[in-house]
This record gives sequence, C-alpha cells and structure tokens, in this order.
Amino acid sequence: AEPQAAVAPSDPAPAREQVPVVLVYNDGHQEEVKNYAIVGPTLYDLGSFVAHRIPLAELNLKATVKANDDRGVEFALPAGVKLD
Repeated sequence: AEPQAAVAPSDPAPAREQVPVVLVYNDGHQEEVKNYAIVGPTLYDLGSFVAHRIPLAELNLKATVKANDDRGVEFALPAGVKLD
C-alpha cells in the first residue's frame, strides 16, 4: 500500500476584530472609532461612509492616550503633536 500524504486544509486565519480606539473629548464624553487618520490638526473618523472630521483641539489627548493604553490599544499621534 502506498503511504497517504497528510494534507492540511488551508483555511484562512479568521480576521482579527479590530479593537476600536476611544476618543475622550474636552467636555468628558467619549466616542469609539474603528478606523481613523490624523492629518495636521484634524482627526478623520473613517469608520462610516462619509469621513467625520474632529479637530484635535476638541479632544483631551492626554486622557485619550491613557484610556486607550488602559485598554491595551495604541492611539498613535503624529510627531510634533503635544498632549497638553
């Protein structure tokens, strides 16, 4: 008898659910976004059909970075953006 070759099915790995980042506003309310880009002084929420613009000045960046760090999520700010 010929040896049987073991062929493992090549199922693709399940897509990892992206953990949303939380934005903390200066007034204290929070909002989660799944996909964003920061261009200059503006954060663009790309998670919906139409990009939503959020001025960084409306966010408490220090609290936003800390809240995401506490969740194990990186909230990346461009170089030169101050947290105060």
